[in-house]
Amino acid sequence: MQIEAAAAIDQMSNKEISYDEYCKKVLMNKYVLSHISRHVITEFKGMSIKEVLTCLEPDTKEGVKQSEKIDGMNTEDITGKDGLVRYDVLCGLGLPNHEGKVDMFMNIEAQGKDNMGYPLLKRSIYYGSRLLVRQKNTPNGFQKTNYEDLKKVYSIWICMKHSKKKSGVMNRYSLHEEHLGTAYAFPKKYYDLMNIVMIYPPKEVEDIHDGTFMTLLYILFTSGMDSTKKKEILTKSYGIPMTKELGKELEEMCNLSQYIKEEGILQGRKEGRKEGILVGVKKGKADEKLDIAKKMKEKGYSTKEIEELTGILLH
Repeated sequence: MQIEAAAAIDQMSNKEISYDEYCKKVLMNKYVLSHISRHVITEFKGMSIKEVLTCLEPDTKEGVKQSEKIDGMNTEDITGKDGLVRYDVLCGLGLPNHEGKVDMFMNIEAQGKDNMGYPLLKRSIYYGSRLLVRQKNTPNGFQKTNYEDLKKVYSIWICMKHSKKKSGVMNRYSLHEEHLGTAYAFPKKYYDLMNIVMIYPPKEVEDIHDGTFMTLLYILFTSGMDSTKKKEILTKSYGIPMTKELGKELEEMCNLSQYIKEEGILQGRKEGRKEGILVGVKKGKADEKLDIAKKMKEKGYSTKEIEELTGILLH
């Protein structure tokens, strides 16, 4: 039974990893990425999806720009002796009227669960810091002491599994200037270099056709609705072209999500039955001992003798 349970858990774990991988693929879709960007990138506030699309990877070649997915940057980061960090999605962004150059970097992490045994927010701040550090002496960063070329970074974390109290939460963490002595304001661009955004998609929404950003995240990651319905709403309410590739990825996500859900319920039932049997056995043994103790009492055994022989405390 233990081997069978372990195998089921391993299989579920593999399916969860696959689900996370499909989430990353969906997040690399330019239209999905544009919807996220226009709500969290402060420089894109008020821009249309069409305008944001032109700011994704502004330095890429024309052929790549026609693709439905971003090309993406190298997601493996080995900076000095700090160890390896693998980002889920990483790309360059241009400001409006960017003239074909990268002005910022955006990282998106698809997080399967919130409870990792450590504060996820601290990890996100570490990732944001690494995104700044990795720019030194790199082709798309700055050279030597040219710190004026240090670019702003965004690290956006989307956590699919979380407690109900976090449902619909979207928090931003950034650097601010505080005057502790004589007031002097430095240009904001000198210190506004890192934004951490933590997003917890809602577990339920009032209207799945309202076209809001949170409902988009609900449809994509937490709704549990079938792929046909997802594709229909994404196209009609959000203008996301339903290509063959994106459609297939959404179908795989839905299938894997349903599998994980069903296996989780089944595993829970198995554990529940097992626990029930153990409780029943323990209760049965206790009742049996009590019955023996009563008979010993009737035959004149002392309380001390009964307690020593049965292990039951009678007082």
